Amino acid sequence: MTLEPIDPILGPGEKLHIPVKHDESIMRPNELWRRVYIKGVKNGKMPLRKKGLGKAIHVSGWIVEETGTLSLSDEQREADLKLLPEKRLPTHDTREIIYPGKNADGWWNCERLIKQVSYQS
Repeated sequence: MTLEPIDPILGPGEKLHIPVKHDESIMRPNELWRRVYIKGVKNGKMPLRKKGLGKAIHVSGWIVEETGTLSLSDEQREADLKLLPEKRLPTHDTREIIYPGKNADGWWNCERLIKQVSYQS
């Protein structure tokens, strides 16, 4: 048994629709700490743990069920790299990574989303 996709039989005027899902995640280096493993407690005191969750990382991307993360194929990447530098795409995948915050990259908003999906540099 294989899990190969089966192409649908489309009638006249019908088009294949492929759902593309938006995926966002925010991660922090110190989140979800519930346990700490200690090698030799000194003076009977626990080591100090960081108080904050750490600097956040926001990842936004697009996913296609059959292929995973939406990105150019190897052939498309090779073709893009053969173009003159000013004609090349700014990126070869749809992932956008920012460090959100007032004193960092700002916040994820509608303008960033539009830029992500339209390949505006």
